[in-house]
Amino acid sequence: MKFHSPFALLLLASALPAHAEQAVQELEYRSVFEGYQAYSDPEIQNWPKANQLVDEIGGWRVYAREPYEDKAKEQSASGKEAAKPEAHNHGGAQ
Repeated sequence: MKFHSPFALLLLASALPAHAEQAVQELEYRSVFEGYQAYSDPEIQNWPKANQLVDEIGGWRVYAREPYEDKAKEQSASGKEAAKPEAHNHGGAQ
């Protein structure tokens, strides 16, 4: 819209509500680095003792079983039977 008179601009400005400036919400800036903590290496442990502890627990097989045991516990707690693996036919004759 093209105005030919400065008077029209003055009329337009006076038509704006007086509280227009108050309606603007101030934004608060918070840096994403505000709580940043630099990486630090964990304390070095005695690895032979750590390996002995893993061996006492049952080795890597125990760690590999844990996710499946958790699922079985959740399913039994909810009243469902543990999921049994289904046999798959991958193109072979039955």
